[in-house]
Amino acid sequence: RVTESVVGALAPALYRAEVERSMHKPVPNLDAYDCLLRAQPLVIANAAPQATEALGLLDKAIAVSPDFARAHAFAAMAWGQIFRVATGAQREDARKRAVGHAHRAVEQAGEDATALAYAGFLLLIAANDVAGARDALDRAVTLNPNHAAAYAYRALVRAMAGGAPQLAIEDASRAMRLSPLDPGGYQPQMAMAIAHLELGNHGETCDWARKAIRSAPARYPMSYAWLIVGECARGNNAEAERQLERLTEIVPGFARQALGNLFDIFPEPLRSNSLTTLRNAGLLPQADR
Repeated sequence: RVTESVVGALAPALYRAEVERSMHKPVPNLDAYDCLLRAQPLVIANAAPQATEALGLLDKAIAVSPDFARAHAFAAMAWGQIFRVATGAQREDARKRAVGHAHRAVEQAGEDATALAYAGFLLLIAANDVAGARDALDRAVTLNPNHAAAYAYRALVRAMAGGAPQLAIEDASRAMRLSPLDPGGYQPQMAMAIAHLELGNHGETCDWARKAIRSAPARYPMSYAWLIVGECARGNNAEAERQLERLTEIVPGFARQALGNLFDIFPEPLRSNSLTTLRNAGLLPQADR
């Protein structure tokens, strides 16, 4: 317990210090690691505009060091964020790039638990590769039993893939205990919301989704999406409508008709069950795919 608390306190502080150092380094002198450090906050922002900016830095890191697993993992995350909101041919291109970088990260990861954690999660949402995601995240946790992000992403994979909600809750709880001030703390909170949705604990789903909204980047849509599903599942359609209106206000260019598209990245049966819940509440037309 002492080791866990020390690691949980030190890791975020060391990360911030490394990013600060890199930001003060002259651009012509940036090496692959500095490019990665500058890209990380942009990826953590979890929004397509920042992801595009991050990719400029990550492409430089990969050009300098083609086998840099963590740079590939963060590039996979950035392309995944673009994939989430893109349409048409751009959407499929972003998906393929995300999957390509995720595979490269897993191949080159070695003992890099961070690369495995991020790449493993992307294998689920961009390739629907549940087995590959689980394998990468199990490796990450084995390599570093105190890695909060690895537990957070394994919790998300377990919750989204279904069938193991209690294990997802255990992983999410450990992630939050390991790093209570983590900037990605909304990830295990969303895992808690999704796991409780499978268990039928709709009040818990809404409570955790609201916590995720407070923790997540300002324009991140998915915590709102799970709150909307949770409110619909417990019959509180008026509150679901209010949260949907809020979502259209905070996300530039987002239209309520696009609500169903947010669930395209999730595996079955989570995707279809969520869409059915939204249709039954009247938030999606019955004819929606």
